[in-house]
Amino acid sequence: MTKESTKTDINGRFSINALEDHLLVFYDKRLDYMRHSISKEDLTVIFTVVMTYKIEELKEVLVNNYSHINAVSLGIVTPGFVMPTKRERLMRSSGGGIFTVVNELTGQARDLRTALAYSRKNENLEKLQRLNLRSYYTKSFGVEADYHEDFERFLVEDATFLSALKSQHKHRVLFQMARLAVDYNVIMQSETK
Repeated sequence: MTKESTKTDINGRFSINALEDHLLVFYDKRLDYMRHSISKEDLTVIFTVVMTYKIEELKEVLVNNYSHINAVSLGIVTPGFVMPTKRERLMRSSGGGIFTVVNELTGQARDLRTALAYSRKNENLEKLQRLNLRSYYTKSFGVEADYHEDFERFLVEDATFLSALKSQHKHRVLFQMARLAVDYNVIMQSETK
């Protein structure tokens, strides 16, 4: 037992004077403790020792405001990636091969498409409501208070309006609302006659 010690270089290589049956002990506070008994073959070749990191269970993790850390900055997803909703993931997973035929025959594919469309409309309605623009409906666009929800549903049916809503640019949204309010009011006037 010589108790000789050494350290690895930057590439993890080391050398030490050892004889057959000597015991090498590898230690680092971040790695699992490891022992290796020198064999006759070890003395004739360069051998590799694979160490593993210690796994420590944390009792508590405190995350400060690291808003710059996200899936894009970590390289998990590409910029512009939009996380699919649960219904979109379900729709994608139900397709392919015989499942497509079965889903079409049973009507499940149609039901999934309907549910997905309904879900998207609700998401768009929620986005619109978060903008809190209802004060404009009556004052600027002449839509009666009783018909505000109906007007919102009319708005989210228009692709150009949805593009403006997605941009979250308030003035662009208001411009599209003004355009659609004219059509909506014409429809409402024709229904009340």
